[in-house]
Amino acid sequence: MIRAKGLGRVLAGIASLGMMASAAHASTYFVEQETAPNSGIFTTVGKIKAFDASGLSTVDAYKYDNGLRSSYNGNDNGLPDPVNGAARLFLVDTSDGLSLFLVLDGPGPNNGSADLEWTVSNDTAAALVNDDNSEAPTTDGINFSYSFDWFTCCTDGFAIGSLDGDFAIEGAFTSFSGLNLFEAVSAGGGTVGLTLANDQAVRLSQVPVPAAAPLAAAGFAGLFGANARRRRKAS
Repeated sequence: MIRAKGLGRVLAGIASLGMMASAAHASTYFVEQETAPNSGIFTTVGKIKAFDASGLSTVDAYKYDNGLRSSYNGNDNGLPDPVNGAARLFLVDTSDGLSLFLVLDGPGPNNGSADLEWTVSNDTAAALVNDDNSEAPTTDGINFSYSFDWFTCCTDGFAIGSLDGDFAIEGAFTSFSGLNLFEAVSAGGGTVGLTLANDQAVRLSQVPVPAAAPLAAAGFAGLFGANARRRRKAS
């Protein structure tokens, strides 16, 4: 009887540790990027942690046009600062769930523009913030096509969510100007440098897409995604 109770406590402890590990893992995400434009071959370039804005909606966390006009002001909520000439990508836990933020540029001397294609896998999502409101994407809940133009005063960008379960979200620039840096930003400090190039996709996921044994299948999936981006760009 004592042994059974002891075993029960041990099993409960193991289960508790498992839940703790799961919770800890859930806020850390893999960042991958294609080895070359349209290669379809992704390598892990780093990991990032999601920012905690769980007391705010995605809209309130992004804080569009509330401070700096026609721009992202989420840095007032403890989120990353906008940086002139930079494209900054990060994940935020909000009251809506997990959202992907992309902030393009910051106040400074440069105008700019960017066209991007994003695709969600194993989930569907919505365009929760459009910076600017006139630059909403063409989307079916899986594919998102954006076209941005901004002036020296302002940022551009978006928030897509919510991202649930074993999601992956993949995107690439198809054209850009006025940018010289691309990075993923992690809560608690630190960035993951990304190659800023047309058609060289980046992918974020809770669990990295298998790449060892099923490398050929992963490569095929990547090539399929790259071909899809080219088809959408051509159309």
